[in-house]
Amino acid sequence: MGLGFASTTWPILFELGVRIPAVPSNRARRAGQRADIGRTAAFRDEAFSGSALLNGRFEVGRRTTLRLRGGLTYASAEADSAGGTDSRWRLPYSAQLWRNGRQFMIGLSIVGRPVVSGPDGAGSTHHAVLSFMLDGNRVQPGLLLGTGLDPLVNDGEFVLVGGLTLSISYAR
Repeated sequence: MGLGFASTTWPILFELGVRIPAVPSNRARRAGQRADIGRTAAFRDEAFSGSALLNGRFEVGRRTTLRLRGGLTYASAEADSAGGTDSRWRLPYSAQLWRNGRQFMIGLSIVGRPVVSGPDGAGSTHHAVLSFMLDGNRVQPGLLLGTGLDPLVNDGEFVLVGGLTLSISYAR
């Protein structure tokens, strides 16, 4: 659940969000860990997750924009062996470069969720994502391809993740 505050004169959006899990155990967690690309994960074991993010959109050229996002998230989860709670603070970020054509949009993104509390940043994730979207009036279907930067840099392992997207606008 989230709430966004946007300015009518500045290209800035401030988001506040909370994720409350519906069930304590979810088999979709394995798939969700691989498909999580830059957002608060839908299929993780956090008991609670809250976020405050600031978004900015800047024109770089006639049809090119740079979108920057950064903020702070907090997540708590039940610890496995200690029986307590494991709490982590993260500083999520994303930098997206979008090129708008007449019928499609192409985006290149670098996104991450580094852990700032905990041992040596364990659990930090960073991704690179390439997106293609058809630019319809109200409906924008798309395809994204991405890879985790952590396994690529640390282990030389290239794992490609793909997905479909759908964006629907009410008043565009």
